[in-house]
Amino acid sequence: MGFELHVDRDLISLADRLADRLSEAPEDPFTFETIVVPGAGVKAWLSHALAHRLGICVNLSFTYPASLISTALGAGSGLGRWQTGPLTWAVQSLTVDSQRRDLLRSRAIADMFDRYTLYRPHMVRQWSDGRNVDGMLNELPLHHRWQPELWRQLEQQLGTSDAVAMLGLVEQLRHSAPDGMNHENRISIFGISSMPLPHLEVLQSLSRHVDIALFSPCVSPNRWRQQFDRSIELYHPKRRSDADRIPAQHRLNEGWARANEEGHLLLVDTARAAGGNVIGPSVSEGAPTTLLEHVQHSVRSDLLPSQAVVVDETVMSHRTYGAHRQVEVVRDQLLHLFDQTDQDGAPRYEPRDVVILMSDVERFAPLVEAVFSGHPSHGVPEIPVQIADRSVGVTNPIAAVALRVLDMLDGRFRLADVAALLGYEVVAKRFELTSDDASRLIDLLSAANARWGLDCDDQHAVGFEPLGRYTLLDALDRLTTAAVSGVRGPDLVAGQIAALRGVGFDDLPLLAHGALFVEQLRNSHRLLCASQSPLVWLKQFETAIGGLVAVDDDSIQFWIAIERAIGQLVDDMTSVDLDIDESNIDPVEMASLVASQLELVAGYPRFNSGRVTVSSLTALRGIPHKIVCVLGLDRESTPSGFANPDDLSGLEPCVGDRDAASEYRAQILDAVLAAQDHLIIASNGFSITNGAVISPSSVLAEFTDTLTSLTDGKFKEMVHPRQAWSEESFAESRTFLGHPWSHDKMAAEAAMARRDQRAPTTLTSVLQHHVVGLIEFADVRKAVSNPLKLFAERRLRLRTPSVDNSEISSDIAFGLGPLERYSLRDQLLASAVAGVDPSAWQPYVEASGDLPPFTYGKTAFDLEVAGVDDIVAAIKADGLSVPAVWRDVHIDHVADSSGARVRGAVSGVIDDVIVETRSSSQVVEVVLERIVDLAALTIVDPTVEWRCVIYAPQSSNGVRRIELQLRDHLVAQSIFELSADLCIRAMSEPIAWFPRVGVALARQQRSAAASEWNGSNNSPGLRSRGWNTAFFDMSFDDLERNVDLGAPVREVLMPLIAAVTINDSADTLTNLFGDDQ
Repeated sequence: MGFELHVDRDLISLADRLADRLSEAPEDPFTFETIVVPGAGVKAWLSHALAHRLGICVNLSFTYPASLISTALGAGSGLGRWQTGPLTWAVQSLTVDSQRRDLLRSRAIADMFDRYTLYRPHMVRQWSDGRNVDGMLNELPLHHRWQPELWRQLEQQLGTSDAVAMLGLVEQLRHSAPDGMNHENRISIFGISSMPLPHLEVLQSLSRHVDIALFSPCVSPNRWRQQFDRSIELYHPKRRSDADRIPAQHRLNEGWARANEEGHLLLVDTARAAGGNVIGPSVSEGAPTTLLEHVQHSVRSDLLPSQAVVVDETVMSHRTYGAHRQVEVVRDQLLHLFDQTDQDGAPRYEPRDVVILMSDVERFAPLVEAVFSGHPSHGVPEIPVQIADRSVGVTNPIAAVALRVLDMLDGRFRLADVAALLGYEVVAKRFELTSDDASRLIDLLSAANARWGLDCDDQHAVGFEPLGRYTLLDALDRLTTAAVSGVRGPDLVAGQIAALRGVGFDDLPLLAHGALFVEQLRNSHRLLCASQSPLVWLKQFETAIGGLVAVDDDSIQFWIAIERAIGQLVDDMTSVDLDIDESNIDPVEMASLVASQLELVAGYPRFNSGRVTVSSLTALRGIPHKIVCVLGLDRESTPSGFANPDDLSGLEPCVGDRDAASEYRAQILDAVLAAQDHLIIASNGFSITNGAVISPSSVLAEFTDTLTSLTDGKFKEMVHPRQAWSEESFAESRTFLGHPWSHDKMAAEAAMARRDQRAPTTLTSVLQHHVVGLIEFADVRKAVSNPLKLFAERRLRLRTPSVDNSEISSDIAFGLGPLERYSLRDQLLASAVAGVDPSAWQPYVEASGDLPPFTYGKTAFDLEVAGVDDIVAAIKADGLSVPAVWRDVHIDHVADSSGARVRGAVSGVIDDVIVETRSSSQVVEVVLERIVDLAALTIVDPTVEWRCVIYAPQSSNGVRRIELQLRDHLVAQSIFELSADLCIRAMSEPIAWFPRVGVALARQQRSAAASEWNGSNNSPGLRSRGWNTAFFDMSFDDLERNVDLGAPVREVLMPLIAAVTINDSADTLTNLFGDDQ
């Protein structure tokens, strides 16, 4: 029996040594070999490595360090109650302030005490003996003495602490082998470079009965040998500052290798104490040739090369705009590497050769999955990826639902959160909804002004009287009433429900399922909000989630994982033998505890899938890959070096302590050393909001400085443009292995189109031939006001671009926005012209939620009614009757120039007057359309002196009245021909005609034209509206350079305006061309 410590520079060399050990057959060939690994990633890699070396991998029992220690100490050791989970409840039972139990604070204290057991056992043993000392066994300051006092109170409740019990158990282990272990057993510990001192003491005693071999990687073999030769006496506790560490020649060894070196100090000390053998690193590798090899060789030898290293592509650091661009850049470089072949023509690299590491898997994993799916039609092939280690809260849809429900305990039930909940398939299936049904239901609820809250009780809970609107139940009432009653306003159903227009009887089944969902959500919420004992609350949690999800053959595995997580919490509670079930606890704190449990529990590991592996820095630590990529080496990803002021282990760091900052640097260093052919690093270099330069993280800066020193200042980071379709991505100066950086052919075309802005002319050449036959008169009118809309929707058959509603509003507004004001005024104006008093709509729009609550709504409504009354008064002042009796005049005429037959109707005609009422002060487009109407009416009946009167609100107050009349009947035909020809042309090419811009240019007001196009922060310009973005997404300066904006002014605007007399009360159009028009 004995203890052997094998040290080498990487896991490959250590796997060779382990294979040699396993090749020595035990006396009993059926005896299992116990192999201890740090995690599932190392287990998967080592299994393949051993199978490759030994030809087969059988009779191996893999386990983890904690399991080995537990087995060695025996099942009846009584240990475990001082771990974080059970200890939380013991602490919680002792920390009571004003009858309120603080579970989260208790968990933080329990976690700190658990660390003391592993890293300060000597300190807490002194506490158990009644002495108040710190980690260096000095007298503890007064403000920290609550900790030993609490520790001793816990011992009175739980009995002997694990730290004290370990002393006796380790001594017992020295004299007798644990049950189930004997001299025939062999234990191999692989890939672990540090262990807490209590665990090493267990291994030391266990080695008296079992043959133990520990295979540990070291960062720098040279430094390891120097440290080993010094034979430093290692006592405990030993301050880190007193360890007399050998100064490093390489800056990465000085800062990044400390954790590894301290771990080896403890391992060597344990091996010596056990009388074991220490087999040091093998002879160093051959002379380096690439930049990556030089970096690794200089770290391992702790020596800088005597001359500058040549820069090559084996190490590349990319600076980008945001996380998404980081992923795109890494994908592009991998595609270049996958294109490489060996001399026999075989691919040099495959997806299995690549690992992508990051500190925050949940931040990058969705981006990697989306970006790596590729666009084969664009020349970007798919790269298969496998997310290796994600938490149950992400991989398990039922756990994700549970986390979402726990977030709703505030009782707000925001519509966006409800939509996300219905988006899970397990929820939709539970209520017999398809994904389309769920989307339709959310759209209906949003249209019915559902904002937050399930019912009026939720509004009352936040401090104001129920409004009768904005909740999910209010919205369902509106929708259901509309489906069965047919009432659409202004009357209310049952005196209080404003039925929603656009809902039919066919929507009733969907609404019924929605009502069942809302009812169950309310029941689940009540179960989770009830103040209960912890055990009862957990049972109710299981019931609450079970009522919201469908558990079938496809999802049973996910439900079992939830039961297992809950079971672990129950075991933690019951193991401390306290009366936990007799006291109630804050449901919010229980929710936080359960949420943290679901987020921390690892999902099913997926390694060695043959795909590109995406993993955390920990799961695949040190495992060699031909290509290693590190994403997110950013400032926000770098852990803080500040310790918890209450954590005594952080105040006086000792040899072997683990802190987040040192561990992070050690993980990055392991990633650098694990790369065999290529190391790819990506980080944020610029703000995605304003393009400002972002300083690199301290870790990245240290590594970049190392590369700069090795290459005598020649190493440069590659800076990438903000957009993948930027011309820089295809420039000769930005190539990799002789090829343009980006593979995306469509991005290249976009870059060229953006350079020359040739997109419109390209479309023109494709669609220049349009068969002319029958033309709708509505299209002729649209041609003079919005030809782009005509081209896109009538010729290309594209759907109208809508406003992005991806973010569902969950806010109750206390004022009307511009669009809401326009919609309300348009509704009231149409009603008023039809003879209905607009004030009659007030109860309806209040009950519907279209108005803000309280007095804000009445103020807004009265303002719009006043504007509508002004327009109605102006109509009556002109001698027109209200309600108006409209008629349509049929149009059927053949255009002489094209031979096209135009058919349709002119609407809004009263006697010889076209009456147009507008809710918006923007009237240029309607003026042009109505001029075409006047021309068409004159052609139909030239004996009538046709007029058009437009009533619209002034930009300030009052009514704007615009009267139009043809100057001469003879111009009617020319106006009609012009409009028809423009319509035919608009069906063949995108015409850059924007009436508001044209009017400003006609008035020689270029700044006003630019403002109309570009817009401002408060008011979006024409550039961002409708189809303008699709065809002419450029600044006004670029628009002027690439398009002749004056042509449609001369060819369309001037002939139309010159054909009529205009009496504009605002004078904007009356004097458009001066007095000589």
